[in-house]
Amino acid sequence: MDTTDRPAMRPLAINRTNLPYETDRGTGARARIGAIVLATDHTMEHEWRRMLAIPGVDFYAARIWNDGQITPETLRALGADIAPATRLILPNDERLDSVAFGCTSGAMVLGDAFVEGEVHKHRPGVPVTSPMLAGIAALNALAVKRIALLTP
Repeated sequence: MDTTDRPAMRPLAINRTNLPYETDRGTGARARIGAIVLATDHTMEHEWRRMLAIPGVDFYAARIWNDGQITPETLRALGADIAPATRLILPNDERLDSVAFGCTSGAMVLGDAFVEGEVHKHRPGVPVTSPMLAGIAALNALAVKRIALLTP
C-alpha cells in the first residue's frame, strides 16, 4: 500500500500525568452478601446469583466439603469448616454485610448459636443467617400464625 499521498500523522496529545476520570461506588456498593455452600450443592450459588441480580448487590461464596452420607455425625463434622470457609469469602479487610450458612440440616444439628460463633471468629459482628433462621424471619414478617406441612 502506497502511503506517500497521506498526510503525516501526529501523535495524539494526551496528558498522561493527569488523566481525567470518574469512579463509581465500586462493587457491592449497596450490599455484599457472603454464603457458605456445601461442596455437593449444585443450585444455591446459581439461584442466589439470579435472585440477587440487583445493581450494587454482590454475592460471594465459599464451599465446604461435606460427606455424601447425611447423618447427624457427618452434619456435626461441618462445624469444623465453617470458620475457615468464612475466612475465604472475602479478605477480612473488605466489607461483608452478612453471611448465610447454606445447610438447613447442618444448622439444625449444629445450632444457630454455634454457626454464628464460627462465622464470628473471622467476621465478628456480621449478621449470620441460615435457612431455618430465614424461614422463621419470613414467617414473622408475614405475621403467620399457623403453618401446615404436607409431605408424600
